[in-house]
Amino acid sequence: MLTFRFSRLYLAIFTFFWILFFGPVHESKGQYFAPIGARSNGIGNATITLPDVFSVFANPAAATGLENNNIGLFFDHRYNLAGLSNLAIAGNYNLKHTSLLVGVSRYGDDLLNQSRCELAIAHKIRNVSLAGGAGYQQIMVAENGSARNVTFQFGGIAKLTPNITYGAHIFNLSRSKVSKEKSIYYPVIMRMGFSYAPIKQVFISAEIEKDSRFNPNFKAGVEYRFNHYLFFRTGINSNPATACLGFGFKLKEWMFDYALAYHNRLGLVHNIGLVFSLPKSQSEPVTLSTTIP
Repeated sequence: MLTFRFSRLYLAIFTFFWILFFGPVHESKGQYFAPIGARSNGIGNATITLPDVFSVFANPAAATGLENNNIGLFFDHRYNLAGLSNLAIAGNYNLKHTSLLVGVSRYGDDLLNQSRCELAIAHKIRNVSLAGGAGYQQIMVAENGSARNVTFQFGGIAKLTPNITYGAHIFNLSRSKVSKEKSIYYPVIMRMGFSYAPIKQVFISAEIEKDSRFNPNFKAGVEYRFNHYLFFRTGINSNPATACLGFGFKLKEWMFDYALAYHNRLGLVHNIGLVFSLPKSQSEPVTLSTTIP
């Protein structure tokens, strides 16, 4: 009963913040942040509760669901234009009920690019995980120099039932400027949604995202684990209208992910990800399972 009340309190707090921030920031402007992670893109970037090594760029609280320490590499190729490619590396390290996350990404080319370095910490309390983080943002324009600033993020997830999880996340809650000399802001991005796992092999996620510059974007996706080695994914976005397909292949400690997104006007986006799970320490106790595989 106490756990259920704690989950309802968490849900109420984040709903309040969503209503509070939904309106006042609609006039700010900022740079676009490309979704990071091939697994994430495969399910339409509906990742508010998805435990993934790239959660540091989405919702760090979800990383408490990762069983291993991981290192991930990601690359995307957008609309057949080299200047729009994105490259990222991320990692997580678990300490009992706490997860430490770091991620670095670079978007663009030598003429115009944006670099990010995100640090976050997540902690699990019963069935609720909360996370906070800070990011160092840099935008460089050839012949015009660069602008730098720090952004902050806060998020959490709550397991409402064994199969349903609620999540919420706010990026740039301090409304940091791109440049201190000009009134140009990084976007305030708010997300909340639910995931549902009817069986162990299926993960269904749906969320609403509000970027301070645009209309809300509804995102939904499904991941199906065909067996221990093969995963299939699909997802959709409403604004802009985008359809996504993807798959993953796991071999021992390695996980290869690929996703293909289609924009009805701009074309295709190819996403490639490679994740390595660090072997667990031999000193950790071994749990014997009494179930038949």
